[in-house]
Amino acid sequence: MDETQTYEYQFERRFVERIMEIVEERNLKLKDFAALIWAGRKPESLDTKRMLISIRKPAPRTGKFQALKLREACRMAEILGEDLAHLVWEVERDLDARGLRKVKGGLVASDTMMPHGTKKKEK
Repeated sequence: MDETQTYEYQFERRFVERIMEIVEERNLKLKDFAALIWAGRKPESLDTKRMLISIRKPAPRTGKFQALKLREACRMAEILGEDLAHLVWEVERDLDARGLRKVKGGLVASDTMMPHGTKKKEK
């Protein structure tokens, strides 16, 4: 199965999108937001804006995104004054509204599965 078809991949991508929506709504500068995420990292010369862009957009050569680490997600939520659990809930709700449900090993359309991965009874 292609990595992009997993629920985890779709969740991470949607989480990053949601964070960027909040950043844009608040008219925050990407460079300033990135500097806050990785504040105190050594060396100080790290290009934090480039690090954030690599999480947001795929690399030109490979077409892959830099994975978002949990500590980075926590820091992003903290900087924005958002509750991480609430952001997770928003993302899960959004994926569900798009017809995606998490199941072990991938994604299925939500009309084919019931909560907790049980199949609908056929009539």
